[in-house]
Amino acid sequence: MKSKIIIVCSFALLQMACSPFVVKHEEENSGIIDADHPYIEYIGRFDHSDPKNVAYDWPGVYLCASFEGTSCSIRLKDTLNEYSVIVDQHAPRLLRADSLVSVYPVASGLSNSVPHAIMIQKRSETFVGKAVFSGFVLDKSCKLLPPPKRPDRRMEFIGNSITCGYGVEGDSSGCHFSVETENANMSYAAMTARALNADYSLVAHSGRGVVRNYGDSNKVSVDPMPSLYDRICFSDSIKKWNYSSWIPQAVVINLGTNDFSTQPFPDKAVFQEAYLRLIHRVRALY
Repeated sequence: MKSKIIIVCSFALLQMACSPFVVKHEEENSGIIDADHPYIEYIGRFDHSDPKNVAYDWPGVYLCASFEGTSCSIRLKDTLNEYSVIVDQHAPRLLRADSLVSVYPVASGLSNSVPHAIMIQKRSETFVGKAVFSGFVLDKSCKLLPPPKRPDRRMEFIGNSITCGYGVEGDSSGCHFSVETENANMSYAAMTARALNADYSLVAHSGRGVVRNYGDSNKVSVDPMPSLYDRICFSDSIKKWNYSSWIPQAVVINLGTNDFSTQPFPDKAVFQEAYLRLIHRVRALY
């Protein structure tokens, strides 16, 4: 039986503006944890085609794990993305990726007598770059622990820059894009899901519309948001997302701002029909 699903369309609600790094096991109990470890939980759209080097680029994707020991590092192939790192539910810490770095220390000086929880979330959006997660490095002889139960609630958000968290760290609502001022972890989508104790997935890209993208000289764009909806990663048009792998109980669609942000506006009937097609598709999938 298909689960019931709630769809909220909020066009007027908010008007705002190289190969993967691989570590070889030199000895048993080295503390090296590969990305395919069953105790690592991935929430959002991740490409597991290479299970030891998991790729992603959508904003807000996150992974969670519990571990032993006093420290934790992550093995990451990335260039410019920024991440929120949350350890033991403390305030998020900022991690900036660097193309010259392969291992990033994310926790140290922890108590050795209790288990620890970590969440790593991509703050920046797709066009900042695709990244690859290859696993953790823990203290020698330490290991991951069985994760706590995930929330029963799941939400998916389909949107544009508003959903990505564009500019939420900026000085004003008129700030231009920068990696430093975008933060998917503090978007309305992430905050709403946390308030409802729900896991969440963001399928969002700045400037995209239902039929027309921001600044397009035509009334209809060739690649608006609905045309990207099937992708595991935005940057890969071939690999398609398996909708049965993660089924939300609620979907929020926040699109339309870019369609009517600049001239020429799409025809009303074309816009409405495209929006209805997207809604019907989401309902059919879930």
